[in-house]
Amino acid sequence: MKTLSKSTQRGYSLIELSIALAIVGVVIAGSIVGVQAILQSNNVNKTIRQTNTAVNKIIAKLVRDRDYTNATTENLSAKGQEVWEPTDIKSGGTASVEVTHPLASFIFVSPLTVANGTFQNLTSNQGYVYTVTGVPTSACTDLAVGLEGLATAMSIQNKTAIAAQGTAPATLIAGNLVKTTSSSFDSKQANKFCSGSTNPAAAIQDVAEISFLVPRR
Repeated sequence: MKTLSKSTQRGYSLIELSIALAIVGVVIAGSIVGVQAILQSNNVNKTIRQTNTAVNKIIAKLVRDRDYTNATTENLSAKGQEVWEPTDIKSGGTASVEVTHPLASFIFVSPLTVANGTFQNLTSNQGYVYTVTGVPTSACTDLAVGLEGLATAMSIQNKTAIAAQGTAPATLIAGNLVKTTSSSFDSKQANKFCSGSTNPAAAIQDVAEISFLVPRR
């Protein structure tokens, strides 16, 4: 009876405990990754909805203007404009205005400027550039796909996140064009430009910047 009692009360061995802990760790890690992916997907969808709303409101406000000189982040975030939700505007009406998107970085709007003639068949101030900065590379392509329908032209750059909205990006679309008036959106190229894989010599960042051109209507 003593022998039987001892055998039935035997604890787990160190190997068995290690295996159990490893399984638990894998399950927890997988759950965390899954939750992060869901949250990011939700934020991509929120950013797409926010941008669609903002673009339509900007067009409605500027439709009677002869040009889009007033299409700037500062002007459009001023009190009473209601282009973005008040919670997305950290300040308004000044050069230091900060408008954020759900992926946790900044938005810029600026008139199209053209150094030599025309760009995408538009002259200076005949459109505006909407830029979404600090987009995680893992979300970049999905966001670009969701926004390309708004754009006459779109560019993507893998670049360092902007820490504050002190200086706006170039008003003429820079970076790598993934859509133009003469070419449709290229999701494969977008994926490459998001990740920075097309320029091995450059330091690859974990975020990207998406800019797109909206023509005057």
